[in-house]
Amino acid sequence: DMNDIGHPFEEIGIAGYPEGHPVISDERLRQALGAKAELATYVVTQMCFSAGPIVEWARATSRDGVLLPIRVGVPGAVDAIRLLSVSRAIGVGESLRFLSKNRGLLRVLRPRFSATRLISDLAREGEGLGFDGLHLFTFNQVAALLSVSRAITLARQGR
Repeated sequence: DMNDIGHPFEEIGIAGYPEGHPVISDERLRQALGAKAELATYVVTQMCFSAGPIVEWARATSRDGVLLPIRVGVPGAVDAIRLLSVSRAIGVGESLRFLSKNRGLLRVLRPRFSATRLISDLAREGEGLGFDGLHLFTFNQVAALLSVSRAITLARQGR
């Protein structure tokens, strides 16, 4: 349909599912990603907490010939209870198992999740896989995300 309408968009992101989808098969997800890739300029992954599934998915995606830049989906500034609730609803299974096995992280998650470990793991394990940045899921908590972002900026400036 996008080809038919002569779309005006300079950038188009498409969804990637390193941890699968609750109702769509992995094979169908692979096919859809390949079919959409010719019109896209990047892929945004579903929200993930651990690097392993993302790295494996990026390698498989590359082998399938989809070589678009990948923006890894991570939660923004959101409280742990809401984060876990949303994670269950969208079927981020491997990440939830990771959190369950690392119960100490639940203490770290309060009140906010930090993607520092995920980012450092991706930097170490994902070299050459096309990781291009992060996509922050806000869960309609934009003010909290901006507040955290401002605090990070001030800390970097030594204030």
